Amino acid sequence: MKCLAGPALGTLLTVGLIAGCSTPSNGPAATPPTASPTAAVTTAPEPVTVTAGDTVTEEQAEELAEGQVAYPLASGERVVVEATAPLPDAVRADMVAAVTAGVSPLTSGFDAYAFAMSYTKSASAAAGKNVLVVFLSPLASFGDEEPHPIWITKGTMNPPIQATLGLEEQIANVEAFIAAQPDPSLWDYVVQTV
Repeated sequence: MKCLAGPALGTLLTVGLIAGCSTPSNGPAATPPTASPTAAVTTAPEPVTVTAGDTVTEEQAEELAEGQVAYPLASGERVVVEATAPLPDAVRADMVAAVTAGVSPLTSGFDAYAFAMSYTKSASAAAGKNVLVVFLSPLASFGDEEPHPIWITKGTMNPPIQATLGLEEQIANVEAFIAAQPDPSLWDYVVQTV
């Protein structure tokens, strides 16, 4: 009897092992089990339940309901403003302080006008509603009169509100303008203190 040895035996054993370990071609393939991918279910966070005038954190500010914004006060606090509600007292006071500080030291009517135009745009954007700024413009005139202070109102779109000598008359003009808008609740105003 002849004994197979050497490379021929190694080759036969390798082929036999491979053949013995393989699966038949008509059976299931031997693949390692894999975890089935699960669809990540994401849900939008529930809006924070707050009303106009409430103070919120930065995280809560990102979850406010539609029509609400978190107005950043100069103090760093964030106060909820609702587009269809009057400005909360804290927001109004913050705006009045900013307008008064911005306009009062100015001696040029043009500078006061430029400040009011710039401020009303940023305040309206931050408050999520149209905010008009009523301010006393220094040394203006109604034509050929001597220059004197007059009350002017500015907004994001330069409202057609006539300047006046008296504050009460100016406020009456502003309120009439707001009342004539398609949705007056989307409007508010602040008045410089003198």
